[in-house]
Amino acid sequence: LLQVLYGASLFVLGALSARRSGELEDLPQNCLDKSGTRLIFRNRKSAEGDMREKEIRPIPMVAIRAIKLLQRLANGLKNLGLLARDPPLFSAPFRMTGLPPISHHRASYEHLMDNLCDYIETPLDAQGRRYYIRQHQLRRFFAMLFFWGGAFGGLDTLRWYLGHTDIEHVWHYITESV
Repeated sequence: LLQVLYGASLFVLGALSARRSGELEDLPQNCLDKSGTRLIFRNRKSAEGDMREKEIRPIPMVAIRAIKLLQRLANGLKNLGLLARDPPLFSAPFRMTGLPPISHHRASYEHLMDNLCDYIETPLDAQGRRYYIRQHQLRRFFAMLFFWGGAFGGLDTLRWYLGHTDIEHVWHYITESV
């Protein structure tokens, strides 16, 4: 169930922050600004490694609560002496050891989303295969909802929030059928 919790938190933050999967994978434990209302991340499309641009974007309170819950879990493991250092935010405990992995990779994040989809029993196709959600779909969902909802601004605001430099790419996000 802890992995389902991490998957649900990843889903909430992924859908409401519209970050790239790599940007979520790289999130450290201290990923909120001093006010606790904005997400701090490294833009995956700006450079490599530590040279990536640091970006700050506002996120809704439900996403902030999910982050703080995962931070409390990691702090609890540290207080118990089970962690020597802070793992990335979405490093869920392993089923076998109960400890977060030393390193992380995309497959482990997709596994968290898969656990969530299995737990909430997302629909099956005609052959009985489950449909699993991926972060890029949530990113496009956010873009479409933001644009077609029309309440927060136009293409330029959306381009800024997504971290795109090309307005045509944003237009592709909101007009392509997913």
